[in-house]
Amino acid sequence: MDGNGFAGTLPTEIGAMSNLQFFSVRNNALTGTLPTSIGQMTMLQHLVVDGNRFSGALPTELGQLTRVETLFMYDNQFNGTLPTELGNLTAVTGLSLRMNDFTGTIPTELGLMTTCQQLWAHTNNFNGSIPTEIFAMTDLTVLSLYNNSLTGTLPSQLGALAFLETISVEGNDLVGTLPTEMGQLTALTYLDVQTNSFTGTF
Repeated sequence: MDGNGFAGTLPTEIGAMSNLQFFSVRNNALTGTLPTSIGQMTMLQHLVVDGNRFSGALPTELGQLTRVETLFMYDNQFNGTLPTELGNLTAVTGLSLRMNDFTGTIPTELGLMTTCQQLWAHTNNFNGSIPTEIFAMTDLTVLSLYNNSLTGTLPSQLGALAFLETISVEGNDLVGTLPTEMGQLTALTYLDVQTNSFTGTF
């Protein structure tokens, strides 16, 4: 259903499709909130709603979709804090929350997504420090947190991400020195830390 002219809201009856494995409505004109009944679609492996005009907070019921591998929510108008229940999605390999209006801190529970390979959370309004728990995602190849209001230092635990290829943390309020452990990131091909308040020697 991608790339059509669908408008309006998703009906609550969508939850009755309990055997559906792939649901994608990207690049339409859908509005409103995600219905809580989406949590009944427990066979879903791919949930893709990017490129619409969805708004409101993500329902906590998303945490019931424990088979989901791909969760793409980007380029909408979602807001509020991320539900800690997202940590239940331990099969996720790709999580994209970018280009929304999310606020609050990044939940430590995201670190439970240990199979996650790509985490895009840039261009939101996240604040607080980068939780060290997310570095339990040791399969990460992409960590994109730029254009938020993140504070504190870049954690030394970053050095544990042996497969990391991309780090984007520019446009935040990070401080301190860059951790020496970054020297362990031998797979790294892209690093952007500009427009922060880092100090010290390089």
